[in-house]
Amino acid sequence: MTSPGNAPVSDVARNERNALIRRVDELAQRQQQVPDEVPLLTEVVEGFSPAQAGIPAEELEAIAKKLEEMVLAEVVPAVDRIFESAHAELKDEVATSIHRAVREALAPLAKP
Repeated sequence: MTSPGNAPVSDVARNERNALIRRVDELAQRQQQVPDEVPLLTEVVEGFSPAQAGIPAEELEAIAKKLEEMVLAEVVPAVDRIFESAHAELKDEVATSIHRAVREALAPLAKP
């Protein structure tokens, strides 16, 4: 196997790249895991109609909008923290792999 510059890619570099790819896959899978139970936010009540209850459409829309804002205020920061954590882990692993690969590539040049 050769690198983009047509220099041979060592087994160590290939293994590190494969390990990094596996780690990225693990992080992606971990972020996609869904809990066994999802909390139920509402229950559907058969035969209920907001119009029958005398609730104006404007009020229902305002309630829906407020509920959406409240849910997003909780969910978005949690999702952002998950992505930030995964990004930081991946960034560290990529940096470590690159430094190790560069050291390995330059090691033969340092020997007399």
